[in-house]
Formats: sequence, C-alpha cells, structure tokens
Amino acid sequence: MQQEIDSLNDWSRINHMNINTKKTKEMLLGPIKKKPPSPLQLNNALIDRVQSYKLLGLHVTNTLKWNEHVSSICSKATARLHFLKLLRRAQVSTDDMLHYYESVVRPVTEYACVVWHTSLTRGQTKQLELVQRRAIKIIFGNDICTDSMAKLHGLPSLSERREELTKQFFASLISPSSCLHHLLPAERCYDVTSKLRHAKHYSPPKTRTEKFKKSTIVYSLNHFQ
Repeated sequence: MQQEIDSLNDWSRINHMNINTKKTKEMLLGPIKKKPPSPLQLNNALIDRVQSYKLLGLHVTNTLKWNEHVSSICSKATARLHFLKLLRRAQVSTDDMLHYYESVVRPVTEYACVVWHTSLTRGQTKQLELVQRRAIKIIFGNDICTDSMAKLHGLPSLSERREELTKQFFASLISPSSCLHHLLPAERCYDVTSKLRHAKHYSPPKTRTEKFKKSTIVYSLNHFQ
C-alpha cells in the first residue's frame, strides 16, 4: 500500500494535482484490523487512521455497518420537520406541506440509498420510517392513522421507495453503456436462458457471509432478475 501511495503521489505531482495530506485518511477493513500494519505516510507525514469517515455524504465505518449514517440522516431530516411545523402553524394547505415533505425532507433519507439500503437492520429501517410517521402526524394531526393516511395520499413507505430506487439502479447497471456494468458477473449463454421459463441472465456469486450477500450487487442479482 505504501508503494501504491507513493506512486499515486508522484503521478499527482507530475500532473499538478497535489494530494491534500490533511484530508487523506486510512481505514482498515476486515481481519487486518486484528494485526494492523504500520501507518501509511504521504509527503513525509503520517496519514490519519480512522474508524469512520464521511465520504461524499456517506458515513462509512470500518465495520461496514450503517448505524452512524442512519442516525446522521435521521437527525438531519428531523431538523427539517421543524419547518414543517411552522408551515402548519401558518395554516399552509395540506398539499403544500406534502410537497415540502416530498421535496425537502424525504430526499435526505434517500440520498445514495442504493449503497446502504440492502444492508439495513430492522431497527435501522424502523428508525427511518419514524421520520415519515412524524411528518404525517404534523401534516394531518396527531389523531390519525399514519399508515392509512400515507396510502390515501399515495405515500409509500420509505423502505418501499428505497427498494424501487435500488431496482432502478440495477436496471441501469444492466446496460453495457453503464460505467459500472463491469461489476456484474458474465452473462449466461442466451441459448440456455432462452429455453428456460424463469431464467436468470446473470448467475449470482456464491456468498460465504451475510454482509456480502446483502451487498447491493449481490442482493440485486438475487431479487431483481
């Protein structure tokens, strides 16, 4: 890894794209954490070794679990519910409050969900659903059935929306023009699949761990073909 870092640093210097050492982090994943190697260096300075890091809006941890990320987006979405309360006090129409929720609050709970949706625990799923339940109670009042009101106004659960977004992502992945198409396994022979009633065009890889089985690509291969 140190050789790779040095090589990358040399390339960046030649191409006038110097790496910011302070923003460069190292994270150890898997069994290597038990016997960690020597810290990496960049420009004669040690690279910080972290257990969690926010990368492009996602809180990634060295356990590859999503507790920290779910807690973060729930807190951010809950803070935006305050403005929904202000709209209700101002007697804004129900349709406008629903529009605010769908365009300002809900997107926070869905950002980059194709990365983490398939690996959520039941507790994390309930934690996210609570955001929508609170929003519905603010919009329609506390004395209502949130599930019935959501169905009446065409609001699917957040879990259903994430599932659909993940399905759409996989559909785009199948296209050879997709920059991530190479992540899929080799497509099965058409002469074989064309003779089968419910043939899968891609064979899901064998999985030894639940973590790998619930990863986005493997989950999609098992559920969306």
